Amino acid sequence: MKLATLCYLRRNGRTLMLHRVKKQDDIHEGKWNGLGGKFEPGESYESWASRVEAFELEKARKRLAKGEEPAVVLEAMSKSMTQKLMH
Repeated sequence: MKLATLCYLRRNGRTLMLHRVKKQDDIHEGKWNGLGGKFEPGESYESWASRVEAFELEKARKRLAKGEEPAVVLEAMSKSMTQKLMH
């Protein structure tokens, strides 16, 4: 059995949600969910949440470091990584 979880990031009454639209033949296509993933062996929930957040932020940082405009990076993240802020 593999353990996995979801993390709901909230700030100022808003929640970061993922809209599943990227993967081909995804049985969950079109659904909204929190950040999620599998735990590493022996990993705590807090450590997992920090790792997932750092992973997503690092992808954005690399694009910005290549000179992409912040608005373009945010738009691309919204489309390709399917992240949207929901009220």
